[in-house]
Amino acid sequence: MVLGSPVFLDHVNIHCEGKQDNGEVPRMHRYAGRSAPGDLPHNLQDRDWQERDDILYRACMFDGYTMKDIAEYVGARYSTISRAICRAEGRRGKR
Repeated sequence: MVLGSPVFLDHVNIHCEGKQDNGEVPRMHRYAGRSAPGDLPHNLQDRDWQERDDILYRACMFDGYTMKDIAEYVGARYSTISRAICRAEGRRGKR
């Protein structure tokens, strides 16, 4: 879907003629509007474990951060983040 004036749409149509959508969108573009890593709280150890797991789950599943990114940011091991996300998924009935 493309929005714009009729002149702009004509320009886009001419530019796109004969091209096919390959269906791939770079990660940078898919998550352009995601929250910044700085929105993750640093004091996760002070929180209830279920709340902490849910925060990490949302960062991975909805904001598109990899478990490695999250682990580096919060100063934890990858395996710790993985287990927390699995617990949160389990509570949501994903398993």
